[in-house]
Amino acid sequence: MTATATPNAICIRCGAPKKQARAKCASCSFTPLSNTDLAKSFIVSKTFDVGERAIGRSSENLARIANAIEAGSPYQFSEAEVASVASHVATSKAITARRLAIDLVKWLGPPILVAGIVYALLRTT
Repeated sequence: MTATATPNAICIRCGAPKKQARAKCASCSFTPLSNTDLAKSFIVSKTFDVGERAIGRSSENLARIANAIEAGSPYQFSEAEVASVASHVATSKAITARRLAIDLVKWLGPPILVAGIVYALLRTT
């Protein structure tokens, strides 16, 4: 991995930079599909928040981890961290498009309805 490159994620198999943790690796063609592989991929991606918790690594740590993996030294993941992140992955996979649509209507429907009523009232006066 080049020193100037700042990837969003790295491949857990070969250490190559990737644009997204879920993406297929352009170097070795590995695609994280299982909850465990996805969890590991999210762990070796740029830090992001999940609720009140941060997942991922700093750019400096990603570069160091990528160099070690490329040199043949696999990253030693914390089993507790992988299990925790895998739980988040499983939860996110359980969210269906239907559930998202229902939540969208539930949360945006009332404010849109109120705005429509206010608009109608203001227009008639």
